Amino acid sequence: MQQIVAHERCVGCGACMNGCPKQCITMVKAEGGFLYPSIDQSLCIDCGHCQAVCPALHHEVYAAEPLPKAYVAHNLEDGALEHCSSGGIFQLLAQDTLQRGGAVFGAAFNDSFQVTHRLAETWEEAKVFQSSKYVQSTIGTAYRQTKSILDSGRPVLFTGTPCQISGLKLFLGKDEPNLLCQDIVCHSIPSPKVWADYLNGHMEKQQCGIKEIQFRKKEPSWEGYHFQITFEDGTLYDCPGTDSSYMKAFLNGLISRSACYSCPFKGLHRASDLTLADFWGVQQVCPSAFHAKGTSLVLLHTHKAVEVFQRISTKISAQEVDPVQAVFYNQAAVLPCTRSKHYSWFWEHYTGKNLDLLVTECLKPSLSDRLMVQLRKSIPARALRKLMKRSLKK
Repeated sequence: MQQIVAHERCVGCGACMNGCPKQCITMVKAEGGFLYPSIDQSLCIDCGHCQAVCPALHHEVYAAEPLPKAYVAHNLEDGALEHCSSGGIFQLLAQDTLQRGGAVFGAAFNDSFQVTHRLAETWEEAKVFQSSKYVQSTIGTAYRQTKSILDSGRPVLFTGTPCQISGLKLFLGKDEPNLLCQDIVCHSIPSPKVWADYLNGHMEKQQCGIKEIQFRKKEPSWEGYHFQITFEDGTLYDCPGTDSSYMKAFLNGLISRSACYSCPFKGLHRASDLTLADFWGVQQVCPSAFHAKGTSLVLLHTHKAVEVFQRISTKISAQEVDPVQAVFYNQAAVLPCTRSKHYSWFWEHYTGKNLDLLVTECLKPSLSDRLMVQLRKSIPARALRKLMKRSLKK
């Protein structure tokens, strides 16, 4: 096997590596620090198993009717919302699995604040899976571990991005009644290299190591969250959630994995049993359900998801909503991120130490943008619309 899937379509899930019967596939870093499969041709027997489990080649298998049930929800436990990104529903899913003697897989920071998938068998271990981490997680051998636990008869909750869940399902090759898969509404996967460089820059400036990172500190509120780095000397880097150069580069399409710009895992039909996300726009869709400390969107795709949601129902506040309306204000649920027109220029000039400068340059308004701003200031809105319509007809 020379190549499993086109480079620009690979999602880096590691299903091929986990499933290879000859263990001749390793995941290696390429441009941007993203992981891609590398095949040892001397060991490969061309069995085709790597392609059979590749979610980039087989994602359409999981498209199905009807639409999922959708809920706006939050955890009722005092203090539960302080340590999560939105409404604290993951905590209840994890605790339900653990109480039944199961295991939980999720994404957590390692000692260098890169993100890896790991196994938890107690809530103390699973706590670190809470909160957003806008970095690609390395699956490692988590798929193999999941299969081993399922084969022993124990339940498993596996959490991850939609492509990682699809990769797990294809790796397993059959429906597992004891497996509950929970994905997220994923914007995209940003560059691990840029993330590592960004952290190194902060440590060099502070001349100190990092103690804790929070992408979504709910201060002053869930909707107005902050990005924070706590250093070992007790000092704090704090800025509004979308104002750091790393988050700007990420959200503006400069540093995402190539496959993310044409992501096939968007939409309301998913390989997972349920989806968790922030319920952006909740005050427009279901204002009575808004919680200032975090409100979750929950999409239930399967009977297994409905059953677990019923089991935790006494511990949550939940209202059913229309699934289409539920994602109306969350574009990332249904559409891939947009590649910046400056994407190639950014990577041609990126050195690892000039992120702030490049992001500022790439996000600088163009001449036409600046002219439009001036027009809007000087021309009444009605007159401006007429002018635009007239120009489009020409």
